[in-house]
Amino acid sequence: MNFIEENPNCCYSEMDTVIGRIGGKVIMTFQFVNVDFMFGILMDNKSAAEGAERITQLK
Repeated sequence: MNFIEENPNCCYSEMDTVIGRIGGKVIMTFQFVNVDFMFGILMDNKSAAEGAERITQLK
């Protein structure tokens, strides 16, 4: 069985990126599944350093 099926009251979120043009800006999205809420952060590029910086700013 799947962890989420075994723990239906577990709160979790999903993170992804949406790429416009290769080498251009991207949107890092965060979806909070249990409350049906999603937001995005615009990033200059899709790099680990840029993602870490944006998450640090968010915190």
